[in-house]
Amino acid sequence: RGLVHIAENILGYLDAKSLCAAERVCKDWYDVIESCMLWRKLIMHKVNTDSLWKGLAERRAWVWDVNTGENKNVLNQHHEAVLHLRFHAGMMVTCSKDRNIAVWDMKSPTEINLRRILVGHRAAVNVVDFDERYIVSASGDRTIKVWNTSNCEFVRTLNGHRRGIACLQYHGQLVVSGSSDNTIRLWDIDSGACLRILEGHEELVRCIRFDDKRIVSGAYDGKIKVWDIKAALDVRTPTAALCLKTLVKHTGRVFRLQFDEFQIVSSSHDDTILIWDFLAEKRPTTSRTYTYVGGDINK
Repeated sequence: RGLVHIAENILGYLDAKSLCAAERVCKDWYDVIESCMLWRKLIMHKVNTDSLWKGLAERRAWVWDVNTGENKNVLNQHHEAVLHLRFHAGMMVTCSKDRNIAVWDMKSPTEINLRRILVGHRAAVNVVDFDERYIVSASGDRTIKVWNTSNCEFVRTLNGHRRGIACLQYHGQLVVSGSSDNTIRLWDIDSGACLRILEGHEELVRCIRFDDKRIVSGAYDGKIKVWDIKAALDVRTPTAALCLKTLVKHTGRVFRLQFDEFQIVSSSHDDTILIWDFLAEKRPTTSRTYTYVGGDINK
């Protein structure tokens, strides 16, 4: 332990580029960097000493040029931490711990004007999604709210989750949400009806994505589950037939995931990004692992 402590102190002086190189030197150095959470400590140091990094942890939305990395704009509307945002086709929606949703018109990266503040949730708004018809928001108050995209007027509330909602995706007629009640719910956005409840995760469901074939969910139990979406929308399908696969590889909470027809990419509090092969005959297998800097999520 003494040698590990010395190595931790020495490697702790490295900048990001040097730390990245150091973890490739040998397995022992990699283990020290991972077990001592040196990436996380480096980021915390940046937040405490660098105004740009500090701004990222504050109550603002930042707009960046993806090609140059240049900061183009800073939006200062929310009064507490900005928890999520979506933007598309000249429009952006942000949500915050201050319980509000902000709708923005984006004429250019430097000309972004506030259109409307949507008020109605009674707790932090954790996630938003939208299309040309509806804005959908989910909150720690256990509700999903639907708003008209054109005029920003309130449409309806989707009630059913027994605890706060951590994630959702909206596409077409369907909203899929995940909650700290450990369940996933499928909703018809026009009627507000809950179409199905998916049970199987043992802790908070943190991330959800779906397409026309599958729902993929990740949770604080460290598991990723793949569900048959067509079966879930058929009331005749028995509950036991809904979950196609459970992927167990992460050793910490699963925070984010994306997938396509070939692979699932997931990130976790265990400081790894896993890439799962969707083409494996019987079950997806991990083909690559990358180190990842994780962090606590405000709930």
